[in-house]
Amino acid sequence: MKNLLFFISLFAALAFANSDCHDFAFVMTFRDSTIWLRNEMFYSGCYAVVDDTLSETLIDGYKCVKQRDKAEKAYLDSNVFLYRQKESGAYALYVYMVYEISNGEVQSLATHNIGEIFKDEFLHWQQCGMLKLTYEGADSLATSLVEPLNDFFEGKIDVVLTENFYVDMNPHKMPSQISQWVQETCATEQSPPSDTGTSPNNRGPEALESLQWLKYSSAGVVFENGVAHIPNYLRGEKYFVFDMNGKVVQKGVAEESVYMLITPAILKIGSKKPFLLK
Repeated sequence: MKNLLFFISLFAALAFANSDCHDFAFVMTFRDSTIWLRNEMFYSGCYAVVDDTLSETLIDGYKCVKQRDKAEKAYLDSNVFLYRQKESGAYALYVYMVYEISNGEVQSLATHNIGEIFKDEFLHWQQCGMLKLTYEGADSLATSLVEPLNDFFEGKIDVVLTENFYVDMNPHKMPSQISQWVQETCATEQSPPSDTGTSPNNRGPEALESLQWLKYSSAGVVFENGVAHIPNYLRGEKYFVFDMNGKVVQKGVAEESVYMLITPAILKIGSKKPFLLK
């Protein structure tokens, strides 16, 4: 009875969640600590001089003063979320983006590409006085990272490694504030995917290319036409499929795909929270 009540409550909670909305998380490590004007400037930011007055914000409204251990939304795009931390002695910027998958196609809910968003943030840091760089120097450094960041997000490259930056997938738990923002973004901005009736073996080239992107992502399970596509980090984990009464109808070890015997169903993989597959 307890199990039945658990799955009823789980279904109620997941019924409002959109199973095709996911987060893409990566971490950018600043390898050259000398770019910062002072130690801890990465965390705290600093006051800027605006109209001959010390101000927490620039004229365009960008907030220069930062709060340690506080998440923030990217200034250029409110659907991209940032979190600052020190990792292995180096400053690291954790970036979270929201995207949806419809008919095998990946679509970011951000209105700008990640390269543009980072460049805008970096130049604002320079204007705030956080960097030991001229505006031209900051612009040149940020511009050199725009294309590699876009290629990384699109799955064309595994990592970004330059003299100044190292970018890789984020293996850490998402901060609670960002988790809330991701859920709110998914709830308000994603439209339901349409059913084209295409079988998994008859996807067009664009769909195949989009699904290939998943192997680079930290996203959740993607469900398409009766098939659950499993991201790399969950492969090899034990999985269980429950019907809506909480009964196990399928189990095994997750590989690249799990072919669902029934839908709707609840898929549980390893320690990951259950997925409702419609």
